[in-house]
Amino acid sequence: MDRDDILARHKARKDARLALAEGLKEKRETWHPANIAGRWKNNQIEKLSGAKDKGIMLAKDNKVLLGGAAIAAILLAAHRPILGAAKKWNEKLRNG
Repeated sequence: MDRDDILARHKARKDARLALAEGLKEKRETWHPANIAGRWKNNQIEKLSGAKDKGIMLAKDNKVLLGGAAIAAILLAAHRPILGAAKKWNEKLRNG
C-alpha cells in the first residue's frame, strides 16, 4: 500500500461518516417527538376540514330531510307533555 491508497481510503471513510451523520440528522428530525406530534396534528386538521366540507355539502343537499329529522326530534322530546295535554283536554270535553 502506498500513500495515495491510504489517503483515498481515508477520504472514502470520511465521506461515508459524513453521509451517515447527515442521514442520522435527518432521521432525528423526522422521528423527534415534537415533529411526530406536529405531523399528527396537521393530518387531523386535514381530515377534519375535509369532513366539515362533506358535512356542509350533505346538509345543503338534504335540507328537507334534516328539517323532518329536526321536527321528529322535537316531537319525540315533547311527546309526553303533548299527550298529557291531549288527555286533559279530552277529559274536559267529556266532563263538560
